Parts: sequence; structure tokens; C-alpha cells
Amino acid sequence: MKEGMDHGELCKTITINIVNFRYLSHMHDYHSTFQLYEREQKLLLTDMLEIHFMELPKLLIKWRNREVDPREDQLVRWLLLLEASEDEEITQVLEEIAMQEGIDSKIISKLTGLTIEEVEKLRYQ
Repeated sequence: MKEGMDHGELCKTITINIVNFRYLSHMHDYHSTFQLYEREQKLLLTDMLEIHFMELPKLLIKWRNREVDPREDQLVRWLLLLEASEDEEITQVLEEIAMQEGIDSKIISKLTGLTIEEVEKLRYQ
């Protein structure tokens, strides 16, 4: 933004915070979105700023309770990918999704730590 520019020229700013701890303990959802509001009037100041919190421990609880499905939710899929190296079940499900969607073997091998040969063997099983 330069001096004299119209505020309408501002670009939307989105902050994404992926945390590996429970930050908003009074909220149950793993993904929370905040904006700036005036307290008394509950008036949105601007839609040009969003602050997102994604709490992995809450997501994992929902995953274990089968309340989220990475096949149906791309955000769940990407967030679970962060946990895949430590959870064999998550890794297996994400590999199955990747195979069904035809994701390149090189990408899968980099994300999961498997060799390309191992990924190709999984494809043909």
C-alpha cells in the first residue's frame, strides 16, 4: 500500500496457524476462523482479514472417532499428512486416496518416505 492509495486496493490477508497443541480449549472444532468485529454492535469491521487456527490434536481426536473423512475433505487430508509419518493408519489411508486419485508416484514417495518402487508395488496390489 502506498500513500494516497484507496483502501479498496488492499489485498485480503489470511493468517493460517497450524498448531500441535490445544490452543482454543473452550472450542471443539479443530479449525476456527476469526475476523475483526466491533463488540457492542457485533459489526464486522472488514472482511479483508482472517485468522485461522488449525489444532492437530483436535483433528486427531475427530479422526480416531471417525468424525472426519480425508476422502471427502481436502483440508483434513492435508492436515493429516502432517501426522502421517507417525501414524501408520493415517499413512495407509492417505496412500489409498493418492492411488485412487492418480497422484504421481514421485510425489507420494516424497510425502510418505516410501521409495518409488514401493509406491508402484502398492498401486498394483
